[in-house]
Amino acid sequence: MKLKEKLILTGINEIEKVGLNGLSLRKVAAKCGVSCAAPYRHFKGKQEFILEIFRYVNEKWSAALDEIVAKTNNEREAVVEICIAYIRFLVENPSFRSIIMLKHADLDYEQRNELYSISKFSEEIVNDYCAVEGINEKTKKERTLIVRAMLYGMAHMFDTGEVDYNEDNLMLIRDKVVKKFVSER
Repeated sequence: MKLKEKLILTGINEIEKVGLNGLSLRKVAAKCGVSCAAPYRHFKGKQEFILEIFRYVNEKWSAALDEIVAKTNNEREAVVEICIAYIRFLVENPSFRSIIMLKHADLDYEQRNELYSISKFSEEIVNDYCAVEGINEKTKKERTLIVRAMLYGMAHMFDTGEVDYNEDNLMLIRDKVVKKFVSER
């Protein structure tokens, strides 16, 4: 693994433990076993480092989305599979969840935009699906809110062990997404 990626992954873990305000490039460098000057060969400073962390998480999620879009035949199927993939992404990458869930008020403009872009592509697929199906804006917002609450809630319940993380439970969620989001008229 290259040093830049090692710094980013260590930074993600640090944000998970101490938050953005507690993040220190000096501590990240020490945990990577490099000099405190080493991160500055890759990043201009803390703000750029944070931005690169967001880009890294975004790239990982985008790769998962690209795979889904390539495998699905229509927006309806894509919406459902994206929901399941998002739960998997959150559960299988718990430190990424700490990045995705950051308060936007703590970020500068460029960081907010990068963090927002993590969900932008998924939002576009939902919008395309709703347009094709003739779903009005109010209904789309209601369904999206319900489904997002279910996804984040289930990811949390899987993570804490309250519910077993297995294919049966993922299929149950898939069925609920189909029922709540794509089947109701």
